Amino acid sequence: MDNDSTTISRARAEVKPDLQKQYDRNHLLKDFTNKLYDLRKARNFKEPTPKTIAHLSKCFRYCVSQHQEDADKMKTNLLALGKHVFGDHSYCGSWCEYLQNPLKYKPKNLPYSRYLCDENLKTSVMDLLNKYASEADKLTHLGSSQPNESLNNTVSSKAPKANFYSGSQSNDYRVAAAIAQKNLGYGYVSEVCQSVMLSPGEITKKVSKDYDQQREK
Repeated sequence: MDNDSTTISRARAEVKPDLQKQYDRNHLLKDFTNKLYDLRKARNFKEPTPKTIAHLSKCFRYCVSQHQEDADKMKTNLLALGKHVFGDHSYCGSWCEYLQNPLKYKPKNLPYSRYLCDENLKTSVMDLLNKYASEADKLTHLGSSQPNESLNNTVSSKAPKANFYSGSQSNDYRVAAAIAQKNLGYGYVSEVCQSVMLSPGEITKKVSKDYDQQREK
């Protein structure tokens, strides 16, 4: 699930007190990126440009993805990330090109190929990364809520939230159609027609087949 604290607290209260939450990979990255932008806006820092934030987010994603089985290494590398962009390579590992060639290395992914130098920014970034590092054990074995989001989008395409359908049986049929499309594919329309003794139509079959092929790709 995402970083919604209300849902997990209610689940623990009503289902199981020691229930553990599995973080969603995409929500985690979005959360980190948004906090960098919030940091830039709140403190009016000049150095964290969109390019810098994109680079930090990419490195954060690599770090979390490559250490899904080792929370300790993830913690070390999260801290290394914050120090690396400010020219401190004391925590860096074999991935750091500076350690391979200190004389020629330049941080080409940072603006003007220069290290960041604002000490206040460094403190803020390290505080943020320390927070994630302290929860490194929760960032291992990440899951994905994309299948859930996909189903929600399918349901909302047939029963939009902007319209009131729950006052009639229309809502039940719309949700059932979304579930059939998710499980069976677009061909469910033809099957429903046949079940009620109606001709599914050649064009309907062709369009359904085309949609199913796109889905498989």
